[in-house]
Amino acid sequence: MVYFVRRLNSDVWPEDEEQINIALGNFDEISADPFSKCLKTHNNTLSLWKVSSDGEVNKSTLAKSIIALVTAPNQKTLSPLDVIYFSDNDLKEDELLIEQTDGETSIPDLVNTHFDIIGINYKKLENVGRLVLKTLLNNSIESFTRKEVIDLLNSYLDEDIENNYKNINENILIFMGEITQRKLVNTDFYKDLNCKSFLDLKITVLNDLYSKDKLLLDEKIHQLPPREKSAFRIDVNQKANSKKEYNELIDFVMERTN
Repeated sequence: MVYFVRRLNSDVWPEDEEQINIALGNFDEISADPFSKCLKTHNNTLSLWKVSSDGEVNKSTLAKSIIALVTAPNQKTLSPLDVIYFSDNDLKEDELLIEQTDGETSIPDLVNTHFDIIGINYKKLENVGRLVLKTLLNNSIESFTRKEVIDLLNSYLDEDIENNYKNINENILIFMGEITQRKLVNTDFYKDLNCKSFLDLKITVLNDLYSKDKLLLDEKIHQLPPREKSAFRIDVNQKANSKKEYNELIDFVMERTN
């Protein structure tokens, strides 16, 4: 069965069953925040992502839509998120039309899983609001922590890390933390990484790079402007925290930044 997924700002919607039923029964009195903060249209459309499931919808079912949501080309950080999901029949019941459009995700295989609710006017926006309330009433909502989002992206990387890392922008890959950064040491990721981004790498990763490719690390340090070189030297010292296993790395960095 096909479902459509949309990110939800759950803070602006009624929280419990009683409040949801009150809102559905007296919709004209619902506050404006759900519409202005969660159902903001673009060219009279609202964005959805399509998933399929032969059984019960769960976090695994929604995984691809979450990956699509957090891999927009300009994405820089990751945060917890809530999503709701509903069927095409639910859309039809509320007289909402959809159209397949290319999605803003850097994952090629997911671009065409994007759909828009189209032709939204004042009345249609009310219908969308009712659909959201009914979806919440059915408990068709899932919450993902930041760690869960990172885990999904790591699983995607593990499928084919040599190629899949190229589909996620470098800001997100660095933001994902130590486990991801260390995985990428065995790819060409760091060869093309902006030298200033080396200031954001974990000490274990810098040590891995030092062990694997001193010339690359030397090149990146050499490319740093004087102020960043000084910051890098201080940063490495602080991250190493006087641990002996990083002595060679520290000496290497000191020699090239003084």
